[in-house]
Amino acid sequence: MSRTRRKPGRWRGARAVALAALEGVLDRRGWARGLLQRQPGFDALSARDRALALELVHGVLRMLRLLRHLLEQVSGRRIERIDPRARTLALLGIYQLLWLERVPAHAAIHETVALAGGRKRRGFVNAVLRALQRNLAGFAASAPAELPPGRVVPLRPDRFALLRSAWLPDWSQPEAHALGIAFSHPDALVERWLERLGPERTRAVLAADNAPPPVFLRARRGRTDAQALVQELAAEGIAAHRWDELPDAVLLEQRIAPSELAAVREGRASVQDATAQAAALAVHETPLAVPATPPERVADLCAAPGGKACYLAELFGERAEVWAVDRDAARLERLRENVERLGLTDRIRIEVRDARSIGAQTPPFDRVLLDAPCSNTGVLRRRPEARWRFGPGALASLTALQAQLLEAACRLVRPGGILVYSTCSIEHEENAGACERLLERERGWRLVEQRCTLPAIDGPDGGFHAVFERRG
Repeated sequence: MSRTRRKPGRWRGARAVALAALEGVLDRRGWARGLLQRQPGFDALSARDRALALELVHGVLRMLRLLRHLLEQVSGRRIERIDPRARTLALLGIYQLLWLERVPAHAAIHETVALAGGRKRRGFVNAVLRALQRNLAGFAASAPAELPPGRVVPLRPDRFALLRSAWLPDWSQPEAHALGIAFSHPDALVERWLERLGPERTRAVLAADNAPPPVFLRARRGRTDAQALVQELAAEGIAAHRWDELPDAVLLEQRIAPSELAAVREGRASVQDATAQAAALAVHETPLAVPATPPERVADLCAAPGGKACYLAELFGERAEVWAVDRDAARLERLRENVERLGLTDRIRIEVRDARSIGAQTPPFDRVLLDAPCSNTGVLRRRPEARWRFGPGALASLTALQAQLLEAACRLVRPGGILVYSTCSIEHEENAGACERLLERERGWRLVEQRCTLPAIDGPDGGFHAVFERRG
């Protein structure tokens, strides 16, 4: 009797692309989004399947430690003793079973097993996923008080998986190892935060890091404003509201790809988190001790991909010339695209250059923004692999680079001008510590203000900015 050949499931292409990208990230061949977009077949996926592939990659990387722990529990094997391809597929399958509510369990299992290849690998992945499915007792919107923490898996702030067996350590206590497994963070980060922030705020940061990142829009000044943007979105059936702490910020109340919004495509809005908007506003709104001769000279160092540079050009209008400097030519291409989309080509000067190489021959600037490379611990929900690259060695290298960039930035500010230093980090060494060291090294500078924001569920990313004034 002949067999009818089964057609591949409609999502297998997305899973295959996600698998290849994940293997690249885990081998340290690059960062998730770039590797995913370069995978053969990614461009051929529908918009819905591209979104699925991105969610799979980011989700597995975000929850990697917890997923590996669950895989060891369900398989009875140490993670390093599992075939690498089978291991990554099992992690993909576990993530789908626990986190993707819209994907039926049978589809998640069948389509993941289908990518395994040989019989032995298929058998292992199938056995792991079905064993996990049998051990699942259900889901809840909050952690049931009657169940021990070992049987409750914190998937998101509003979703918990309930197990029949106690597979997790007791994460109800402020203990770094247990919290690190349950909330999928390295012990080194959890230990630092427990010491500095205390248990309650540490748990809040851990939960925010594992929550879906909110989408903030920035109304493009001169073309619309925040209230008009909210009304435009409402007319399209999209719920949003003004973020009252900032003049141009709008927060979407539902999950939607920004590329689908006409306001973004047509240059009336840009995607930019509220914390990033606040740093650019500090450049614009801080009064100069010594007034500038118009047009003001404004520099955005380490500018790519350009959100802050574009906002500065919108804020200053024709009152300033904005220089956007970055050493990464490829990332500056995104800035050029945004400049054209927003109609700012005559207001921003783009240079491919390392900020540390700008010499004394360059005329000084009235205002300088340095958004420095950092550990990204304030934006781990957006850059999930960054949490696994954190460590004392990496932090030391970053603080040394930040010091070099700050020294170079100080040389570019005229007497009476200002320097705004910002990061996407919530680590003291990269933020307040960097400011303290700057003031110890450099004479003639005054700290005007500094602000550290912790990541919040349905709120802004974590980050830091400080404003310095060069005395005249």
